[in-house]
Amino acid sequence: MPAIQSITNIPSHVVQEEHASIVASTPLSFNDIPPVIKHKEDNVTVAVDPPIQGFSDDELKGTLYILTR
Repeated sequence: MPAIQSITNIPSHVVQEEHASIVASTPLSFNDIPPVIKHKEDNVTVAVDPPIQGFSDDELKGTLYILTR
């Protein structure tokens, strides 16, 4: 998966407190645990230099989500 990925839907995620509860219950598979949201920032502009293949603009605008996965 690329380090920067443009998406149209918010990815499935949990907050840190939910994550702690999930792992405390010993899930059947740790692969089923959703990523934890570490930070969300609205109305951001990200300048990409050098440009990334697949993105038509040098600047990307939107909401930035930083997840553990």
